[in-house]
Amino acid sequence: LKKPKKNPEKGILRLFSLPYLLLNQRLAEEFSHRYVFFVEPPMGVVWRHTWWRKFCRLEDPCLFGVAGSEDAQFLKTQDRAVPVPLAHGDFLEDLDAPLLERPKEFDIVFNATFDDMARKRHELMLNILTQPGLLKKTALFLGRGRPENVQAFARAVRERSLESRVTVMANVRRASIPELLARCRLGVHLSLYENSCRAVMEYFRSNIPCVVSSSMAGMRFEIFTEETGAAVPDSRLPETILGML
Repeated sequence: LKKPKKNPEKGILRLFSLPYLLLNQRLAEEFSHRYVFFVEPPMGVVWRHTWWRKFCRLEDPCLFGVAGSEDAQFLKTQDRAVPVPLAHGDFLEDLDAPLLERPKEFDIVFNATFDDMARKRHELMLNILTQPGLLKKTALFLGRGRPENVQAFARAVRERSLESRVTVMANVRRASIPELLARCRLGVHLSLYENSCRAVMEYFRSNIPCVVSSSMAGMRFEIFTEETGAAVPDSRLPETILGML
């Protein structure tokens, strides 16, 4: 975010998604001589007792960007950890209004990587599509992923006889995503470990609401209102999705 200066004034180094690459203490200390770290943990409370402690052993405080109030509260109890608000929406480019006026082709969109399906809970989303009331609803599954993982998901779709209602699009260019989302009525995100999930902000930017699991760690649930969506327990996901559609 800022280069070091000669006077000496430290730079600011943003560590996004992969901060554990600096787990090596000597490497972290070497970088910390020139930079103040701004760390954006990838998965909410799941990181509390692991790699992040390395950053709290450095001479200078580290900034931790977190979305959830619970995570921020926890970090305030630790030495040299300074929590700051985080909103992935700040890093999304604006859209032209005509882009959002596409006809709706899909009822639901599920935007998550195919390389981490257990955490993102693709299988749960497929199961939800087989619930009463949702048996005629269509869904678009977007995400990046290795070919073998995309093929494994396609097999799971066929095994449930959902081919006529489920469309899979993998490794689509980022610039094409907003228009695809705008062609959907509702976004769903089911991961249990996030930190201000970017996909949710992308749904909002494309002018569609979103349903998430209220068990998600790291999310700031105040962003879900009557206009923007809902955060509900897993047991209420099918009825909530149907009601919002």
